[in-house]
Amino acid sequence: MRIIIIEDEVEAAGYLCDLIETIDQDLVVVAVIESVEIAHEWLTIHDKPDLIFMDIKLADGLCFELFEQIELDVPVIFTTAYDDYTIKAFEYCAVDYLLKPIKKEKLEDAIEKYKKYFQQKEVMPDVVMQMRKLVDGFQSSNKYPQRILVNFRDEILPVSVDNIAFFFVENRNVFMHCFDNTQYLMTQTLAELEDILDPKCFYRANRKFIVSMDAVKKIKPTLTQKIIIDLQPEFSEKVVVSRLKVRDFTSWLSQ
Repeated sequence: MRIIIIEDEVEAAGYLCDLIETIDQDLVVVAVIESVEIAHEWLTIHDKPDLIFMDIKLADGLCFELFEQIELDVPVIFTTAYDDYTIKAFEYCAVDYLLKPIKKEKLEDAIEKYKKYFQQKEVMPDVVMQMRKLVDGFQSSNKYPQRILVNFRDEILPVSVDNIAFFFVENRNVFMHCFDNTQYLMTQTLAELEDILDPKCFYRANRKFIVSMDAVKKIKPTLTQKIIIDLQPEFSEKVVVSRLKVRDFTSWLSQ
C-alpha cells in the first residue's frame, strides 16, 4: 500500500515514518512532502497513493487548500497538534484525526479503520455529526490563556494577551512585541506559542511572525499575489503572507 506524508516538521515526519514501518511491512511511504505547493505538484504528476497522512497547518498554508486546488479523492488521516479543525477535516475524505504526539495504538486503530471502511468498502458512520458533538463539548470547556509569562531581568512578568501585538523571530530567537512597544525575549518557539494562542485572535502569518488581529493596520496586495501586512505599532520588517495563505488569512481577518 502506497502512502505519502504531508508534514513540514522533519522530526515529526521521520517519527511517523518509523511508526508506520513498525505496524505493517506492506505499508510503504513513497514520499514525504513539506508544503501545500509541493503537494499540489506531486499529486498532479504522480499516480495517486492509497492513503495520505496530512498535517493541517503547513508552512505555506492550511492543507485544506489542496482540496480546493485539485480533485483529491484519496483517503486521508489528518495528523496535527490542533483540534480546532476537527469538523472541517471530516468534511473531506477523512479516515481519522490524530493529535500529536501520535501514539502507536492510535495510529494502528486509524490504519485498521482505513482498511475496514476504504479497502473492504464498509459503510462509515456519520463521523461529521459525531465529531461536531465532541468538539462542541470540548470548546465549551476550553479556555485559552489570558496572560503569558515572560522573563524580564531577574523577574517573571505576566503579560495580558490583549497587550500582545505580535511575536517574531530574529536570529533564531523569538520575541514578543506589545502594543505599548515593550519587547520580551521568549523561551517558547513560534510553534509552541501557536498551540496555546486563541486562533481567532492570533494568526501565523509565516515562519517568522504570529500577529494579533488588532495589530493588523492594513494589508497591501502585491503583483505576485502575496499580501504585505502593515502592523501597529510599526515594525521595521515586512510581514508577508504567501499567495497560498491569502484566502485563509483574509477569511480569518474578516471573521
